Amino acid sequence: MRLPPICLLALALLVSAVSAARAGDTAPRAAYAVRVLDAAAAQADVALMRRALQTAHPGLTRYTPQAQIDAAFAALEARVREPIDELSLYREISLLLAQIRCDHTKAEWPPALRRWREDAPSHLPWRFEVFDGRMIVAASDPAQRAIARGSEIISINGLPAAQMLKTMAAAVSIDGFTEASRSAKLADDSDLMGSDFDNHLPAFYPTFIDLPGELLVRVQPGPGGAMQEHRLRPLSFKQWRDLPLDPGTAPVRAEFHKTLRLDRIDATTMRLTIPTFVNYRNPVAPTSVYDPIFRRLRDEGVQHLVIDLRGNGGGSGDATIALAAYLLDQPFLWNLPIRMKAVRFGDLERHIETWGNTDEIFRRPLEQVRALLPSEGSGFEFLPQIVGWPEMLPTTPSPLRFGGRVTLLTDARNGSGTTMLVAKLVDEKRVQVVGQATGGSAEGPTAGRIFMLKLPASGITVRVPNMFNRMAVKNFRPGLGVLPDLAVAPSVEDFVSRRDRVLEVALAVRANHTPRGEAAKP
Repeated sequence: MRLPPICLLALALLVSAVSAARAGDTAPRAAYAVRVLDAAAAQADVALMRRALQTAHPGLTRYTPQAQIDAAFAALEARVREPIDELSLYREISLLLAQIRCDHTKAEWPPALRRWREDAPSHLPWRFEVFDGRMIVAASDPAQRAIARGSEIISINGLPAAQMLKTMAAAVSIDGFTEASRSAKLADDSDLMGSDFDNHLPAFYPTFIDLPGELLVRVQPGPGGAMQEHRLRPLSFKQWRDLPLDPGTAPVRAEFHKTLRLDRIDATTMRLTIPTFVNYRNPVAPTSVYDPIFRRLRDEGVQHLVIDLRGNGGGSGDATIALAAYLLDQPFLWNLPIRMKAVRFGDLERHIETWGNTDEIFRRPLEQVRALLPSEGSGFEFLPQIVGWPEMLPTTPSPLRFGGRVTLLTDARNGSGTTMLVAKLVDEKRVQVVGQATGGSAEGPTAGRIFMLKLPASGITVRVPNMFNRMAVKNFRPGLGVLPDLAVAPSVEDFVSRRDRVLEVALAVRANHTPRGEAAKP
């Protein structure tokens, strides 16, 4: 898609005005002034990004041939032979990064633009799900005219919603070939600024960086219903985060220890809902969370535990490995030796922010790694006994481990650490999986410590993972997540009526072993 000429875009944005995001607030807000980078500055940013990816990213060609990566960079380099505005550069970088097919490799908006979007109206006043390429409303702004849950958004400011979804899908980063997770991330991905649709909106449709006072929205309320038109005010990111969702739905940027819920289903069955494994913002010891839960399961004689992981995109390794210790009855190994492409990064260090001890990261003792043999690929792998990382050493099961039947509920939003957990439990033949195929990588993601590469001219941050977390599993399909034993794809009708057919199937099945990938009957 070609954007308007830069000069026209800049002029339009400079003269636009943003109305209040809430009724009663009429104070005008200054328009965001989109910056235009000269060719030399943009070229320097692109060259730095290419060098960092080629130096540090161990999965750069894991799913995408080198020739395709080279062609993508050649196209981007041609694009920056002339001045380019920051919205266009962000879009082009995002499209390139998505071709790597790594969910941990993506771009963040420049800080000034990110701060502006926190408070200025640049997000849709509704949340949605994607069914067969259609935008179906999940919740809308209660301060405005409500759009009924289950309604389909037909167009936004005259632009077909289905085409907008298709266009922006190309910029969504996913692991391998887990295509279903692309739609899931467009609708709900708290990793960036809201859903991937809302995050990428101004990059593909630049008039949405400074939204007008109202959006003209065409809505199909349901089968047989008359088409409606609504004029709705856009929201800031802060307001978007507060949109009401179904009871029990985890908020955006939820934390592991605040969101677990244990519910009794019947005399012998309980459901443990885990919306996220994120345990790095305000970390707690996972055992302090799990011990009371599994003690209760033991004390109350629970025989069937349903672990609901739907919507859980992953998070922290300590939370997933610890949960496995309550479900497996023998010592287990989580990761094979973790691999890196490089252990020295030269002057890239001054452009990188990350967490942890920087001396350990950038000046790692070479005794901790071994160089891979030509037959093994290129790069290095850690020596587990020397490094001493728990994920590469045997883990002992918990004394409170659960010995009954375990069912996992999964969907396309699962990725990263969640998929690693599901893959390990499936490999150990410990669980039955009901729901949808997961995103992520059953073999293990390209993740580890993430380098936040700061591009000096544009201010765009590029996330560059530096480790290949190889799972200690024997059974996986390269480039894919985990297939369910019983496949259940919720329909629009299920969504509208709030029928949980995945849970229904999980409770109806009494046998532990069902042929993998078999479709469940309604």
